[in-house]
Amino acid sequence: MEAVGLIASGVFVGLALGWFLFSGSREAVEDLTRLQAESRTDPLTGLPNRRAFEEALAQISSASPTVLALVDLDELKSINDRLGHAAGDQALRSVAGVLEGSVRTDDLACRWGGDEFALVLPGATLQDGCRVAERIQAALRDAPAALTVSVGIAARQPGDTAWQHSDQALLAAKRQGGDAVAVCDDRGCRIVETRWDRDDRSGVIPSSRPR
Repeated sequence: MEAVGLIASGVFVGLALGWFLFSGSREAVEDLTRLQAESRTDPLTGLPNRRAFEEALAQISSASPTVLALVDLDELKSINDRLGHAAGDQALRSVAGVLEGSVRTDDLACRWGGDEFALVLPGATLQDGCRVAERIQAALRDAPAALTVSVGIAARQPGDTAWQHSDQALLAAKRQGGDAVAVCDDRGCRIVETRWDRDDRSGVIPSSRPR
């Protein structure tokens, strides 16, 4: 009888030890999963970060039509200087929220760093990218803080020149004074939409306009 008790006790201890090891292993897996998610998430905005963006882009076939866009929050330094860094952080979070609400389920928006965000739009054309950019700008203009962004758009091509082209397009948009959209390809950059175009259509007379 004592032997039976010892065996039963041993079985219980074995089961308890197995459960402990299983629980510990499960917790370790959960911790690892959480750390991996955190390493791919921007802590300020909650968007995927640059690392997550690059990993996602690498999984998309270069043969698939894909549009890349860089989105730059205009006048972030001025916001920080005038209203404080808390206001600047809130402005970045506002842009992040608008980006998430303006793209499709299969698209990806990320915090690229500083005042820049990035979008990858699988299966999209440059025209689709421009529509997304204009939707983002309209939503931000209607927001309480009335923020503006400049957007540079390029189509992914063999040789991965899209980032260079989207960066060139972003610079072209910012040279318009911000709140503009530009696209760039092997033929060069062209402005698609500026605040001045919208002012002209609405009958607003601008006080200053870049030449």
